[in-house]
Amino acid sequence: MFPQKISVKKMKININKKFIGYLWLSILASGLIAYLLFPEVFNIGNLASLIQDNYWLALIIFLIIICLRGLLFITPLTITLASSVFFPPLTVFLINSFGILISASIIYKFSHFLGFDIFFENNYQSQIIKIKNSLEKKEIPIIFAWSFLPIFPTDLIVYISASLKIALWKCLIGVFLGTAIINALFIYSLNFFLPGGDILSANTPSIVIPAIIQDKTPELSLPLATALSANKITLSSNVIASTTMTTEKLMNPFLNARERVNKKPFGIKISPQNSPVSPEKFGGYHTGVDFEILKAEENIDVPVSAICSGSLLLKKYATGYGGVAVQKCILNKKTVTIIYGHLKLRSIKAPVGTELKGGEAFAILGKGYSSETDGERKHLHLGIHIGSSVNILGYVSKLSDLSSWQNVLNYLP
Repeated sequence: MFPQKISVKKMKININKKFIGYLWLSILASGLIAYLLFPEVFNIGNLASLIQDNYWLALIIFLIIICLRGLLFITPLTITLASSVFFPPLTVFLINSFGILISASIIYKFSHFLGFDIFFENNYQSQIIKIKNSLEKKEIPIIFAWSFLPIFPTDLIVYISASLKIALWKCLIGVFLGTAIINALFIYSLNFFLPGGDILSANTPSIVIPAIIQDKTPELSLPLATALSANKITLSSNVIASTTMTTEKLMNPFLNARERVNKKPFGIKISPQNSPVSPEKFGGYHTGVDFEILKAEENIDVPVSAICSGSLLLKKYATGYGGVAVQKCILNKKTVTIIYGHLKLRSIKAPVGTELKGGEAFAILGKGYSSETDGERKHLHLGIHIGSSVNILGYVSKLSDLSSWQNVLNYLP
């Protein structure tokens, strides 16, 4: 009787394995069919809109996907690239690191459950013994080296470790250390390169620099002239002040816009040593205009209005800005892009591609010294880049590169 019970138990386990195996394959097939039949659902603009409207739900879904991606055959590179567009680098890194540990554990256990280790032992016993002998006492450094090199898929490393019956804790340590380093390098370098497009060549030889603007509001800090003098900041003598009359006006991003420009105007050369902002982590010629907040606005939502009518080209997290949005507009019969920096990304409800109307609020400023502003003070960086290519550089190293940008103050009321 006893052997019969064992065989019945084994039969049940085999049936469960087959059922789970078929279920797994069905889920993979369903996902592939859905992707092929409904590509618009997976469109990056649609995903961006869904994430901005349901940020915390999107984070939870992102975590679930990264934990289960090994079973779904989603490569880490793909999901890291996608998540870096929508979430801050630190958030992406932490969730990726946690997800890798969970995913590796699931793959390891799943491999044992389906009997991959038994299959390889039964069919490749001599090869398995040789590999185990060569790995003895060197499992962690070898798994670390495998995981660090992009040519070795992380999931394959875990499947191999499970098949070789390497201890789970050794597998997790090696995989985590290797992937954590490569993930950090990839995520932060990716975020550095994603923000900008190609810088266009000069369309005009002259570069516009605003006149010194006196502060008329007691709630604001030092006037621009005093701030420049106190910090020994100069507007380059090579920059020619424009006297050209503009034929078109833009709209103010918020009330009293001009009076708020008292720290970083267009074209000012900034360095950590002479900046009106402390601490300063940037350097170069300022491509936009910084509009400061009033004292009373520090802890309240400050709406930002579109300064012209045009489609929303981009909204994402970017290093140096936190939340940033780019709008395409026509200015003096020429195409320009408007860069709005340091926004609360979740406040931008309009999907990419939506027509923003000039004068209507479409976002709010990000919270100062948080991920919403990438650690910067609460303010609006507003820039105009000539042409249709997306370029959100806040500073350029050469004075001549400023000719690809326009001074916002020349077009505001």
